[in-house]
Amino acid sequence: MSIFRQNDRVLIVAPHCDDEVLGCGGTIKFLADRGLDITLYIVTGHGDGIHPIWPKDLWDSIHNECENSSSYLGIKRTIYGNLPAVCLPDLPIYKVNEEIKSVLSQINPTVIFMPWKGDMHKDHEIINYALSVNLRPYLPINKSVRLVLSYEVLSETNLPIEPSNFSQFTPNFYIDISKYINYKLKAMEFYQSQLTNSSSPRSIEAIKALAKLRGVHVNKEFAEAFILSFCLES
Repeated sequence: MSIFRQNDRVLIVAPHCDDEVLGCGGTIKFLADRGLDITLYIVTGHGDGIHPIWPKDLWDSIHNECENSSSYLGIKRTIYGNLPAVCLPDLPIYKVNEEIKSVLSQINPTVIFMPWKGDMHKDHEIINYALSVNLRPYLPINKSVRLVLSYEVLSETNLPIEPSNFSQFTPNFYIDISKYINYKLKAMEFYQSQLTNSSSPRSIEAIKALAKLRGVHVNKEFAEAFILSFCLES
């Protein structure tokens, strides 16, 4: 029996455009093919002021890539947040918490996929924390939430040079994406601005290799791995 239900409202929380494909692109297609309602929430963007690194028109291009990729995977709607990318450590944490809360209230999800707390990118870490604050089970907003899964991102997970308490992603939940690996790879190919050469984590070769490794762990051809953070069955 699948842990997912036909009436589930799935929220994929991605710090940046393409994290959703890297972390759970095959799973998204797996769920979409089963008719589940899927919303993608991209938390960061240019921000309201002048961004210290990227021009504002860059986001038009990236959002276009995201729309094409999301449509291909079967995502029903995409919400673009506008917290400034790579600048979340400079924001008061309550601002991030409130942004996350507003989307949770809007979608009222039953299933949430989120970045792992030990990722090297501080945006990922802070978004995971903000989600954890808002997803405390006793809060009224969370009456519908029954499943929370953290995903890995090749270019950020397991990369800190100095070990820490959260330096190693140790999955305890896997989804067989053997039928969907080509969808995952194609969805990433829409992100031409983010793809890099074969020796980089953000390459088609690396994405396929990780899916192959995760598949070996569970005797499947290809898989995606997650940390099951919360599960409530009734």
